[in-house]
Amino acid sequence: MHAADDAFPPAGIPCIPSPGTGPHEDQEHAASSEAIVPQCIATLRELLGDVVFLACNSGKGGKGPFLAGFQKLTRADMTPQHLAECERPEYRIGVLLGTNSGGLCGLDCDDDGFAAEILRLNPWLAQTLITTCNRGCAHWLRVTDRWPKTAPLYWRGRKVGEWRADGSQSVIAGQDTETKNLRRFVVRQSAASVSWRIVRWPEGLEAGGEQNRRPWPPETSDTQSFITASPLPSSHSNGGADVEREDVERRLRSTSLRTRSTSPRPDERSEKEQKQQRLYRELVSHHKAQKGNRNALLNHAVPFLIHTVCQTLVLSFFMRHFDEIGKPGGWAESREKHQRSVEGLIAGCLASYPEDLIPAERTIYEGLGSDRDRAAFRICRDLAQFDDTKHHNPPGIFPLAYGELAARLDCANVTAEELLKSRFLAEKGVISIESPGFPRRKGYPNTATRWRWLLQAAGEPMSPASTDETTGEGASKDRQRHDDRRSTPDATQRGG
Repeated sequence: MHAADDAFPPAGIPCIPSPGTGPHEDQEHAASSEAIVPQCIATLRELLGDVVFLACNSGKGGKGPFLAGFQKLTRADMTPQHLAECERPEYRIGVLLGTNSGGLCGLDCDDDGFAAEILRLNPWLAQTLITTCNRGCAHWLRVTDRWPKTAPLYWRGRKVGEWRADGSQSVIAGQDTETKNLRRFVVRQSAASVSWRIVRWPEGLEAGGEQNRRPWPPETSDTQSFITASPLPSSHSNGGADVEREDVERRLRSTSLRTRSTSPRPDERSEKEQKQQRLYRELVSHHKAQKGNRNALLNHAVPFLIHTVCQTLVLSFFMRHFDEIGKPGGWAESREKHQRSVEGLIAGCLASYPEDLIPAERTIYEGLGSDRDRAAFRICRDLAQFDDTKHHNPPGIFPLAYGELAARLDCANVTAEELLKSRFLAEKGVISIESPGFPRRKGYPNTATRWRWLLQAAGEPMSPASTDETTGEGASKDRQRHDDRRSTPDATQRGG
């Protein structure tokens, strides 16, 4: 582990663990990233207070409550029989949010960048209950005055999470039936009681549907968008007082919570954004827009970019391109139609991608459990296909810095490092270290770690399309694609 990539966040910034990773070395901290949330009502009540619990065993991942009309349940309905049903090991435990659970609300973050920004703006969130399962994290808050109604949240052109309140529920314990991941604590603390007015939000955040988005948060004068809290019973109090900003920041400064973070540090986030800006500039923004060329441009550019960055960045880049270049350049299509087109192309490219893999590659790729892991696979394989013998990197060997991969996956450096060195290197046998990289030192440049691609059938070339001189157009296009990609300089440098 190199100094440029190994850093701890400021006190209070929690770890958002990836499913299936091993336990952290430091076990003394309050937020154990591998602590499984128990399917135990008594334990959950210690963290959430007297709330409405739900037995969930339907829908995607088994997350849906199977009791019709669950939104009308109250704390008076929490009979021993009902709670015993919730604790059945084959079920999941959900929590009804909003008024019927004493103002307990949830902020669901599905995007790492959004989660990092929320924590940067609200460092006190490190002192409330945070859980995770497949991706992102869920913050559990008890709002003491009033709160907005449930709404999906959009930021930078894509859906990044959801504010959940009355009529909604979130699963807090149990195994996802599809991914087999168990719900885990990110921060094991009681849900903080807070005033709505202290929560800060990123600029440009929107709520609503595809056709009727509106700025978030709602204006405080918009009484129709808010629900007023009922008086809290004593079992919901946090020492008899709300946690105001000064209180939580004082608690934050005194905390000993220093778990490694998979949310980027402020300096790391700035560096990642610079790398993403460079990727956008060199891979997307140079595409000219003129009337009638939108479909041809997308059909050419999206399949290339899906090998270069994660799918969320593909969508983000092309929505930005539409706003900055496409619409001013004469494209007549609506933003919504453009987004559907990009999403459709991304889905088609992802569906057909395994067809281009050799059997050993296809078996591992299709067995990867997350979109991020598959994106990392595509990025590494794409880099491995390039013949850079001039810099001592023949096909199958490629330089890749953790910071560069983090920018392409839109995640933290530590997540990218863990993915390369553990989930790919040790467990899957996809890559191995050819030569280690070194951080920048006085008088010496930084160098990226060089990797060897291991999934290559005996006697087969690294990339049939790029090495078979008889394939004509396909070989030419593939070489051109790699030439375009390798014009991106930081792929060969050690990112922070």
